[in-house]
Amino acid sequence: MSTLSNNLSKALKYLPTLISTPLENNFKSEYFTDFAANTWPFAIGIVISYLLFITIGSKVMQMVEKPFDLTMTLACWNAFLCVFSFIGMLKTVSLSLNNNAVHYCCKYMTSMYINRFLT
Repeated sequence: MSTLSNNLSKALKYLPTLISTPLENNFKSEYFTDFAANTWPFAIGIVISYLLFITIGSKVMQMVEKPFDLTMTLACWNAFLCVFSFIGMLKTVSLSLNNNAVHYCCKYMTSMYINRFLT
């Protein structure tokens, strides 16, 4: 059983390199963290718009006589979300099995966010 888990561990460790895209490999987060730090009022506007949409949308749906048939749309959404979550799980598990996972997730990311948002 130990060799099976070791082989599985080794296979999962190299999985992100097999399923990674060029966008992931060349991703630079500085632009997006700067954008998030400098445009936080925009996020508040999005939240207010969402709350208005929910409030007004529920009233509009009460006025519609025939309900929408969303069975196929929701089935496609659930299938997409299932595949997306599975790929995310594979990437997360393989990263956590990597020896540098603690350094990357805990030390590097924490210092990066402290430097970007709190200074």
